[in-house]
Amino acid sequence: MIFYAKHLPFSFKPVTIYFKPIAETSQEGNEIKMKTQTNPTIYTLAEKAGVSAATVSRALNNDKLINIKTRRQIQKMAEKEGYKKSPLARNLSLGRTGVIAALLPSINNPIYTYLAAKILERAQERNYSVFLNYSEDSMEREKKILNSFSNIQADGFIIFPSFSDRHEKCLKKLNRPVVIRGSVSGKCPFNAVWIDFHKGAYEATEYLIKQGQKNIRYMGFAGAVSCGDERPSGFIKAMSGNGMKSPYKNIIDTGFNIESAYRTALKFLSQTKPDALLIQSDYLAFGVLRAIGELKLRVPEDISIISFDNIEFSNYGTIPLTTMSQPFDEQAKLLVNTLLSRINNETLPVVHKKLDMKMILRSSVCKKIRNK
Repeated sequence: MIFYAKHLPFSFKPVTIYFKPIAETSQEGNEIKMKTQTNPTIYTLAEKAGVSAATVSRALNNDKLINIKTRRQIQKMAEKEGYKKSPLARNLSLGRTGVIAALLPSINNPIYTYLAAKILERAQERNYSVFLNYSEDSMEREKKILNSFSNIQADGFIIFPSFSDRHEKCLKKLNRPVVIRGSVSGKCPFNAVWIDFHKGAYEATEYLIKQGQKNIRYMGFAGAVSCGDERPSGFIKAMSGNGMKSPYKNIIDTGFNIESAYRTALKFLSQTKPDALLIQSDYLAFGVLRAIGELKLRVPEDISIISFDNIEFSNYGTIPLTTMSQPFDEQAKLLVNTLLSRINNETLPVVHKKLDMKMILRSSVCKKIRNK
């Protein structure tokens, strides 16, 4: 081992330090032979079998060019010696990198932090690494990143599109397996996994109506509709089904970040006080809650709230949020497994999988009592 000191104020010569292994001793103090344990390699197996390393490699990969008797002997010896083929070697032998790339909309919204962590976890279980990038809800940035993906060494891609309907050509140019996390049409040529936000929004709105809430507004990022967000349509269906005229007027664009949600809510709620709000995400809901607090309004006494996602923080605010929960583990597992299945066999049929949400009841909704 060599230590160097390059920036010391005095002359210093490289010094080589040798570490002598300390021999194991018995209880009586007698020195015994040092034991060293190394993992077997194709080279140690080759030496023991009396064949070349190339022959061992081919035998372990069940190459038919190697005599079947030799193959079985080498495979049996490898198992006995505890040989384990490294993931890197396995991928390289198959012409792969062991890397998948993922594009997510935002690093600020906690939901994407959670999903990224779950994707990393699932990928590591399958001996894959993940390269992450974020579009920050910018169409131009998203397009630029997708174009750059063509030049990176990745076996496949998981894409959370903000503007999927405009970038299908970019995805096709990747010429490698792609899984989209977002709603797609039945004709979409890519595998896709998404959440049934339409059904979730419908159920949440119906629940608010059953609690006696009549004047309900939906607050969310209007641009999300372009990437298949069906929460507004679920809200409109429930409102229309309960006799609400022109429910489209009850949709309020908050912008995509917590600051814009706060400012939008502050302006809107200073002029109008609805019975309830259905908010696109827990993340945006925190901005709305700040505005409600500054206006001296109370949740749920003055305004009931249901949001979406069920991020960890949604249960730890001053008002624990009733929220529509996403199945984080299930969708991460589906995204990774679907992509890796496609990497291993590109002839598999395209899979489109939709997942349901679950309502988590907490403290932000109350039954509205109206005076007769």
